Amino acid sequence: IKGRLDLIEGFGISFLEAGAAALPVIAGKSGGVSDAVRDGVTGYLIDPEDEGQVEAVLIKMVKNKKDTIQMGRNGRAWVEEEMDWQHVASRVATAIQEMGSDK
Repeated sequence: IKGRLDLIEGFGISFLEAGAAALPVIAGKSGGVSDAVRDGVTGYLIDPEDEGQVEAVLIKMVKNKKDTIQMGRNGRAWVEEEMDWQHVASRVATAIQEMGSDK
């Protein structure tokens, strides 16, 4: 909703949950969603206000079932390998250490 910054998705955990279930996603390019969806790999990032783009991606996913299934598998692998708590905590700790070394 234009002008409603309080409605912008900060990260998009639901897209990671879909990935954990090996489901490909279609997500609107806004807020932090692009951090949770790897465009063309785990799903598609699209303009949420472009109905034609939504339709085109849905048709593409239905027609290319093999690729769509692979996107779901990619999402599962990405969540398991890069988005589990151990990896996230490690990246946060590294970022904090780097910020401290800038002083």
